[in-house]
Amino acid sequence: MQRRVRGGAATAAVLVLLAPAAAKASTCEVYRQPLKFATQADVDMIVDSGRDCRVRFPADEVFDIEKNEVTGRPSYGGVKVDGTAGVYYRSNPGYRGPDRFAFTLCGHEGDKAGCSVIRVKVRVR
Repeated sequence: MQRRVRGGAATAAVLVLLAPAAAKASTCEVYRQPLKFATQADVDMIVDSGRDCRVRFPADEVFDIEKNEVTGRPSYGGVKVDGTAGVYYRSNPGYRGPDRFAFTLCGHEGDKAGCSVIRVKVRVR
């Protein structure tokens, strides 16, 4: 499955609310730069323990994303791929402290193929 991604915003802080309606809402904050084709990006994330947080990347340029895979597993939680543009992270319940993981988006920009590696540094509170 291919997804055409378009973007170009300045540095963004994203507030994501992910929780069942009956449960207390959880917040997470993701700080990132716009993703550029065939580069490496660093992301800082702050998340509540045991709650979901989504990292999603619109591209700085237009390119077709063909593959999204987790390439570095976290030590204190799990990561699930979110379509072709991001991932969900959830820490182990009760864990508080640092964690990290990575994922890779691969695709084409015109006749050029390449991958962007996203390294995520997490602070679980």
